[in-house]
Formats: sequence, C-alpha cells, structure tokens
Amino acid sequence: MHIMDEINVQAEVFHNVPHVQQQHEWDCGIASVAMTVSNQIAKGNLETVVTKLKNEPNEGFGQRPWTIDLCHILSLLNVSYKYFTASGADVNPNLYKLQYYTKSFKQDESRVRALLSNSKLQADIWEGSLNSLEFVQCLKRGPLIVLVDANKLECKRHQSLRWRPKFCWNWNTSFLGHYIVIIGHSPKTNVIYYRNPSVTNRICETSLQILNEARLAIGTDEDIILVEGQTYEISTSSMILATLS
Repeated sequence: MHIMDEINVQAEVFHNVPHVQQQHEWDCGIASVAMTVSNQIAKGNLETVVTKLKNEPNEGFGQRPWTIDLCHILSLLNVSYKYFTASGADVNPNLYKLQYYTKSFKQDESRVRALLSNSKLQADIWEGSLNSLEFVQCLKRGPLIVLVDANKLECKRHQSLRWRPKFCWNWNTSFLGHYIVIIGHSPKTNVIYYRNPSVTNRICETSLQILNEARLAIGTDEDIILVEGQTYEISTSSMILATLS
C-alpha cells in the first residue's frame, strides 16, 4: 500500500522520508539528519562522521548537539542544506537563562560560536524569521529539520500520546528542545505532516498554528534546516539509528 494512501494524506507536498528512531535522550537531531539523508554514500558515512564530531577532544559536541552541529554533519557528508535561524551567526546569550541550556551553555558556547564563524558553514546560514508562507515554500524544496519546544507540540493523529515519549527530556523544564522532521503540508486543511524521532515508526500530523507555536517558542531561535537534493523512495520500512558510543 502506498504510504500516502495509508494515512489519507491530501498534501500539496510530501517527502516520504524513512523513519529513524533516536536511541538516547540526546540524539533526536542526529536521528533527524539520518531521516533526511538518502544518498547511499552519505548514509554510509553518517555514523563515522557523527562519531568523529561527537568525540573530538575539547571540540566534540558530546551529548549536546546544537543545530549548527547538524549542519556540520551535513556539510561533511556533502549534503546540500540551508540553515535558517533568528539568532544569525552568533550564539544567543539569552539561552543561558533557560534551564534547558544552563547546565552546558558555557561549555558549548565557544564551540558553537566557532562553528557559526566557519566560512564554509556561514555560506549556508540565513539570518531571519520564516513566516508561515515562507515556511511552506521552503518545505516544497525538501524536508525540514525543525527545533521545537516539545511542550507546545501536539500530534492530532496520536493524541493518546499527549505526548510523553521515553526519550528526550526532563519534563519539569519550561522549555523542552526537540528536533522533528517536517515532511508534508495540506493547504486545504492546513495540516502539517512530520516524523518524530522519539516515537516508533509513524507519521504524525498537527496544525500549522500549533507547529508555529512550537517552532517560534523562546529557546528555539527559530532554527530550521532545509535539506535539498535528496530522493526518497516510497517505503513504509522503519530504520533504527545505530547506537553511538
């Protein structure tokens, strides 16, 4: 059965990315990258690149990958992307005030700032905020890796989850950063379709309004990565991200 028939998608755009489930509380961004990379050479090199960047002495992202780290991974895999962020090519100092970031902010700040200043990565950084129309137009070009506040995200198709997966956070914080992959949009119903790496293989859906509340929340810097130039086969198979030690 065609997966779009299975979920009765009435979408103007739909990128049928395979599902990859995160394996740790920290690797939702890595799983999101794994979903969007279809080139077999890049996919084959993904684990090696992630392991290297994760464990680099003094400069590795460890268990705290930021959006620019995901861009760095894509760049080393030669995958075309565009990084949209409201904070521009610098670290937003206000993030330190959020409990979610406070513990590791000082440790991460210099590494993240150095990556944001990297001339090769800078070429693909676009400073600014995307409105709803611009967001949908970007989605037509490829799937979007989006940083959201999970407190504000709600899947309309799986409301019973409401929505507390076993991965990804201390639910007592006001901001809960989480990466998801936006894969489709229905203009008739204004429904957004997405993959959530913290749950098992399923396509989630929410309204554009709810997504905007989640992606524009304080703490996200409105971070979006548009992944371009990839081809996705029609498949319902689930992929599981290899454990990275």
